[in-house]
Amino acid sequence: MKVKRSALQGKDEFVIWDKLTEHVPPYEEGGILKQDTVSSNFCLLSNFYFQVINGGIVQFIDNASGNYFHETLAAAAEINCNALVAVLEEAAMQFPGGTVPADFNLRRNLWDEMTRSHTIKGEEYDIVEEKWEQLWESFDRRFMDNESIFLQQIIEYLKKYAM
Repeated sequence: MKVKRSALQGKDEFVIWDKLTEHVPPYEEGGILKQDTVSSNFCLLSNFYFQVINGGIVQFIDNASGNYFHETLAAAAEINCNALVAVLEEAAMQFPGGTVPADFNLRRNLWDEMTRSHTIKGEEYDIVEEKWEQLWESFDRRFMDNESIFLQQIIEYLKKYAM
């Protein structure tokens, strides 16, 4: 991935982010980790960002992006985004052994099982426990409260490698 230094200039991280996302490497199954480290990290983190903005951390986990949960966590650590690392580590701890399975079907079945364990049987329909839903919403809020910092840290990371 070649990012020009000019794409990283400006004071508004959201404007810079919009410029940068024009350069996101393709998110291809299996190919994401075959790129250079900077491109791979940028691709993982930008995909995470788009998934969370669209539907939260649950959407990130529930889609193909969840196949790279732990790689995304490592990418967040690489750019020193401690707030995101903390959120992802806590989300992972909801899974047995603190591991989000890379295999989609296994992850989907496990998620369904975890959600069922937090479901109250009703007469007409089942209700997911409010505390379970609030937990996942809290992860989303914590990320969104640090969105600007996250974008700034990606920009600073990319500045180290810009042409």
